[in-house]
This record gives sequence, structure tokens and C-alpha cells, in this order.
Amino acid sequence: MPCVFVPYAAANVRQVFESGGDLNDIWGLPFFRAIRSWQRAYGYGSAELPQSCNWLRPCPFRDHYGTLRAWIDRYQPCPEGEAARRALVDDTYQEQMAAYGVANAGALQRLWDQAYLGIGADTIMPAGSTGGDGHEKRETG
Repeated sequence: MPCVFVPYAAANVRQVFESGGDLNDIWGLPFFRAIRSWQRAYGYGSAELPQSCNWLRPCPFRDHYGTLRAWIDRYQPCPEGEAARRALVDDTYQEQMAAYGVANAGALQRLWDQAYLGIGADTIMPAGSTGGDGHEKRETG
């Protein structure tokens, strides 16, 4: 499994070790290579903060479900449990995950642009003020 929140396994560690392999063999599997490639394209490890890649939305599962689902369809990692297996065939689950990612993007893009990239920072309210969300805004200047 790439992380504890992505319940799909590209390999069984025990079986890989029993057959003489090691973690490098697992690391090199296409499923994991696809994840690392996406992470690099998303700007991980970069000194620059990319506008097109919002690091407040870093999770392929939660924030970019369509991307994760494409990897699952292509590389066929094994679901780790019945819930993960059901999620693969549950259209409502998939639609809701995709919709969450879209809503999350809408909610976080302005914050990313303003607070991290300085784009539109002049529209941030003075310190102590609150926006419609009730959260204190920082003053820029």
C-alpha cells in the first residue's frame, strides 16, 4: 500500500521477500512509479511553489480521486479488505470521492494562491477581520 489511507497493495511484502526480492523490487513496481511520477509533476521536492499544483491538496486519494482510480484500473493493485473491494464497484462512492475533490479544490485554491503564492494577496482582509467563513485573515503588506 502506498500509504495507510490507500488500501490497495501492488505486492505482498512477505511474498516478495520469500522469493528473494527486497523493498527495491516493490519500490520499482509500476503502481509506485506512477505515484512518484505524479508527485514530481505536482511539485514535491521542488524549491518553487507551483500555482497549478496546490500543496494544500496533496493526496491522490482524497483530493485527486480520478488520478488514483486510473492507477488502480491500470496497475490492478489488490484491495486490502472488503471495504476497498466494494469501493471499486460502487459508482456512488466514486462519484462522491470525485465531487469531494472538486469541492475541496474550490475551497482551497484561493487560500493557496493568496497565502502561499501571494496572488491576489491585496484582497486579504486586515488582521483580526473575519471573512464569511469566520476564520481570521492575515494582513499583507
